[in-house]
Amino acid sequence: MNPHPLFAIAGCGAHSAAGSSAGQSAASLQAQSRCTQRRATPWQAEAVSLAPCPSLDKQSSGAQRLLDLLAPALAEALPPALQMEIRQTAARAGGTDMQVYALLLLPDWLAPEHSAEMHTIWLDCLRASLPGLHISAHCLQRGAIAPWEALQFCQQQTQQHPRTAYTILAGVDSWCEPSRIGFAVHHHLLLCKGNQEGFIGGEAGAAVVLQTVARDIQGQRLGWPAPQAGRFLLHPAAADYASHGFWPHGNASQRAAGMRQLRHTLAQALAQAGMQAQHLSHLASDMDGSVWRAEIEGDALNQVLTQGQGAAHSRPPHLQIAGMLGQTGCAGGLLLWSMLPHLQRLQNINSVLHWTLAPGGQSAACVIERVTGSD
Repeated sequence: MNPHPLFAIAGCGAHSAAGSSAGQSAASLQAQSRCTQRRATPWQAEAVSLAPCPSLDKQSSGAQRLLDLLAPALAEALPPALQMEIRQTAARAGGTDMQVYALLLLPDWLAPEHSAEMHTIWLDCLRASLPGLHISAHCLQRGAIAPWEALQFCQQQTQQHPRTAYTILAGVDSWCEPSRIGFAVHHHLLLCKGNQEGFIGGEAGAAVVLQTVARDIQGQRLGWPAPQAGRFLLHPAAADYASHGFWPHGNASQRAAGMRQLRHTLAQALAQAGMQAQHLSHLASDMDGSVWRAEIEGDALNQVLTQGQGAAHSRPPHLQIAGMLGQTGCAGGLLLWSMLPHLQRLQNINSVLHWTLAPGGQSAACVIERVTGSD
């Protein structure tokens, strides 16, 4: 069996409430600048908290809104210089011998016919940017856990097809789409004066271009290059699934089980990266200040971060983008990954434990490590 690959972030792009670039999103997070607004809706008296993209029409909806979110992110993630790098890599590999794998993450609320339409448009854009290359593309409809599941899937795909030199991951989701606002208000999901446990409804499109790199001599024998200094590596993802939700209907016993589940997810992600808690410079999650998340995350983190250390240590800084840019569904994980190269210029980030905790009972995590020198 072929060795497991690692993926290095070679290109990144994002479109969020902070603006139409990953750098703007990173600057907003660094400045702790909330991109939220209170908006009245036809469905209830109290205004709800949203974080819409300012460049989008308030009434735009469905697949068109998602396409408008995704297009700037994909263009930023795949600039001409990176397109040239990919084509040159293909030329060295003998052209058709190299494969680009592409995976589009779409929200599970989008109708199948609209998902198919978006997939076709997205693939046409990729083929126009990378003419003549073999692109294998698929679409995955999931919730917030999608980026970590996609990472697992792409690692399996590359292990089976080691000539996959680059992987393009893109995702888009919106809680600011008119029908989704109505759904969220009806189910009491959004933050408002009468619901302090609700979340800020955000939206985002995000994309990362990942280069397959070798973790050891076996990978180098397959032709995978050593990772470049300064790039971020995505280590294998861990994921766990509960048979019940954590919020809004979870009880104390179920949240205690959620704590144990998240502890296992985080510990597994660290183990798969060959790291211990003291190696981490940062934490990152979709924490948004809600009590139910704090209950589950607090105990799980305490146990994972202090395991084997004998005494409590100060926690690394915690990047909490959902509190600034809102919850962004299946695009949330990719949004953080796309921001890391820009955040690195603002603060010293070396290794990040990044996780999601989905209200439906799912948890996922991975370690992201900056390459500090050539292997």
